[in-house]
Amino acid sequence: MSASSAVHTRRARIGFGALASLVLGTLLALAPTPALAEVPVVRVDRLDPVLVPVPSQARALGAATAGPAADAPAVVASQVDVETFHMVGVEVDAVPSAAVQMRVRQDGRWGEWFEVEVDLELGPDGDRLPPFVSEPVWVDDSDAYQVAAPADAGGLRVLVVRDDGTRLEPVLQEDEADAAPAKPAISTRASWGARPKRGTPVYADRLELAVVHHTVTSNDYAASQVPGILRSIQAFHQDGNGWSDIGYNFLVDRFGRIWEGNGGGMDLPVVGGHSRGFNTGSVGVSVLGDFTAASPNQATVDAVGDVVGWKLTISGVDPRGRVGFTTYGNERFAPGTVVDLPRVVGHRDTGATSCPGIGLYARLGDVRNRATDAHLRGSSPFGAVDGARGTDLDEVTVEGWVVDPDSHGPIDVHVYVDGQGAANVATFGERPDVSAIWPWITTPVRFAAKVRVGPGDHQLCAYGINRGTGGNVALGCTTGRAREGPPFGRLDVLDPLGPRTVEARGWAIDPDTSAPVDVRIDVDGVTAAQVRADRHRADLAQLYPRWGGAHGYAVPVAVSDGAQVCAYALDVVAPGSTSLLSCQRVTIPTGSPFGRLDGWRWRAPGTIRLSGWAIDPDTTAPAEVHVYDQTGAEPRGLVAVVADRARSDIDAAYPGWGPLHGFAVDLPLPKGERRLCAYGVDVAGGHGPTLLGCTTVGSADGAPLGRLEQAVAGPRSVRLTGWTVDPDVAESTDVHVYVDGVGRANVRADQVRTDLGVAWSGWNTTRGFDVTVGGLGPGGHDVCVYAIDRDGSAHRQLRCERVVIATGSPWGSLDVVAPAAGGGVRVAGWGIDPDTDRAIPVHVYADGVGQANVPASGARPDLATPFPGWSTAHGFDLVTGTGLAPGAHQVCVYLIDQVGGHGPVLAGCRTVTLPG
Repeated sequence: MSASSAVHTRRARIGFGALASLVLGTLLALAPTPALAEVPVVRVDRLDPVLVPVPSQARALGAATAGPAADAPAVVASQVDVETFHMVGVEVDAVPSAAVQMRVRQDGRWGEWFEVEVDLELGPDGDRLPPFVSEPVWVDDSDAYQVAAPADAGGLRVLVVRDDGTRLEPVLQEDEADAAPAKPAISTRASWGARPKRGTPVYADRLELAVVHHTVTSNDYAASQVPGILRSIQAFHQDGNGWSDIGYNFLVDRFGRIWEGNGGGMDLPVVGGHSRGFNTGSVGVSVLGDFTAASPNQATVDAVGDVVGWKLTISGVDPRGRVGFTTYGNERFAPGTVVDLPRVVGHRDTGATSCPGIGLYARLGDVRNRATDAHLRGSSPFGAVDGARGTDLDEVTVEGWVVDPDSHGPIDVHVYVDGQGAANVATFGERPDVSAIWPWITTPVRFAAKVRVGPGDHQLCAYGINRGTGGNVALGCTTGRAREGPPFGRLDVLDPLGPRTVEARGWAIDPDTSAPVDVRIDVDGVTAAQVRADRHRADLAQLYPRWGGAHGYAVPVAVSDGAQVCAYALDVVAPGSTSLLSCQRVTIPTGSPFGRLDGWRWRAPGTIRLSGWAIDPDTTAPAEVHVYDQTGAEPRGLVAVVADRARSDIDAAYPGWGPLHGFAVDLPLPKGERRLCAYGVDVAGGHGPTLLGCTTVGSADGAPLGRLEQAVAGPRSVRLTGWTVDPDVAESTDVHVYVDGVGRANVRADQVRTDLGVAWSGWNTTRGFDVTVGGLGPGGHDVCVYAIDRDGSAHRQLRCERVVIATGSPWGSLDVVAPAAGGGVRVAGWGIDPDTDRAIPVHVYADGVGQANVPASGARPDLATPFPGWSTAHGFDLVTGTGLAPGAHQVCVYLIDQVGGHGPVLAGCRTVTLPG
């Protein structure tokens, strides 16, 4: 925590949200008047004693009055017969150089002298300015005091706290956080009659530290006196020190009771005034009593550990750890200093003070152990079930929140319906109301579990599943039921059935019965149709199995374009009641024809085919389409055609008009590019034509088209495949092949290519070529393929490729060496000589002795992919060595070069063991 960490005012509580707050606000006026209780009132009076030198004071007191300690201050003062007071302290304008001592008179007798400490480390964060006030001392009912102080205690004043009547306060139920980890019994501010806090509570961003104090008051008080002691300390801090409230967040008495101190919410990181420079981000717990020498009893130590452990746990802090705490500054530490501290410390660890005394400080180890026990007990999940709502016909959603203090991510929540496990979900998302109370929570906390239920009310219970230390926790139970009431459903779609007619389709269910309901269709507020919703819908059967799938409807309705169509479900159980399902605005095409010119393709040399579709929205009859040549300045009509061809895609898109609205027309095309446009001509409505689209058609003459699809190197050769079309002629044309600039082949592209029949339907399909050019030397070669124009005017280079012809020793693989059935060794593999496609010899040796010489000529289809330029007849598979003795033998296979003059190549050696 940095010295610049923001502190802020905040108070939020777990609840059902803004709606609950609104309802609460509405009902306040109806709430009964709260009960009132009398609360004692105390006040602080400032007295100005007359200080006198020590000798004069000694004469004034008389021989029977014992003086202060041997190292007594230089001046003393005495005041007797004053109004009864219960607590005393001093105020000075300058910090005295030595201790200030006091004693009081009770029942006519003077008590022992005691030190009054001016503690500069007590108080709110920030600079400490004069006057300086001491810690208060509880003196029960006293009526006189004596004070001894050093001469430099300028402006010394005595502060006494005394009764001042009573006041009436409402008896209020404390607003405490729901579902937090189990906390110890803590008496609220109302229980001891606390004054209201001055101003608005201030909160730290997070809590990181617990600081233990003692109040330096009497150790022999009665249990009944504790509320008065707390009221007196608060009055002393508010009226004497000028603070907004009592400085400590919690106080513990010698009876092991815990009391809420500084107001603002015991579960929140309230900034107190207990340890100057360390208040923001810490909790201060002070024990009533003086432990400068005395030791606290076990009940007190346990209570301090319990409240510290609970407070740190709900703040996400492990009491066993340490923290680098950045201080706001005090007499001991400069502002911004990072102080390495255990999570539970004494006041002396954060300031220049002896607090909480030697006795209590010695027990801090026990406090930490007790706090750790409380932390581990509190590390189980905590949270709440907010409620349940019917989210569907047979579904209830249970919602709430849960936190596991020692988990770093989502945790699981199990939901039970009427005692049976129904759902297992993980937490997700944030809850601002939760993080407002516990700012340390950064893990997902929300849960929402959908569970299937039958009719009626059901008990729904949720359990937080623990991770790490702790155990599973019941978060709570609630009652819920699935959605019931009026019918519900949808008007899904309005499908055009034709001119001025649509089919209204949807579904409707009455949650109170599985019987089908009637649906009424209104058009612009007038009933147009009524239908029984009894069509089967597989999606409904899956979504609503209790009601089944027979709840769909479909009905034709006469409409006009732009009409409002609404569907109403008629309630089965409550006749006469209707539920609006939904409404849609009708959009039906009307007016001029609509459609599209899809495009063109070559039909034959000099002829193209235009195709598309057109619909006159006012009739189901076919529309007429006119085609114009708009290449020049003036459009020129070419052809009129009826759009009456079957188009299944148009039937699917416009089912009301049917499929007979396509057109396709063949047109002769002169040479050169032409701009062709198609118009749909109205049939029924008297509207003008509609442009369906335009397209630019390329010239049907010129250079051939085609593609060199593959150039594959083989043994001293290259194989070339592809196709070519001369748009000027319907017959096959030639292809020329050049290697390194020299013509090497002239072939006719006359192999069948059925794939070209679609784009070039008017040409024959003998357009492919597959030619192998051999006699190539090893190394790289530039291979180019040209499509030859029939009239010789515009030849076209299809593509050039750089092809590398391989050479060298054979390649191959020894795949199998294994004992053969009946004796001998089975040897299998393959071999290729890159310089030829002929089979190469394969020599087999066993233990260095030749066993076989066979050609690698067997079929190996798997070689077609890695070696496409060679045939697949390069395998070998033989049995040899039938005379070998049982035992281990080394078998080696060599591939023998055929053409290149290279030496044999070892395909591999294997060890094989022949059985005896």
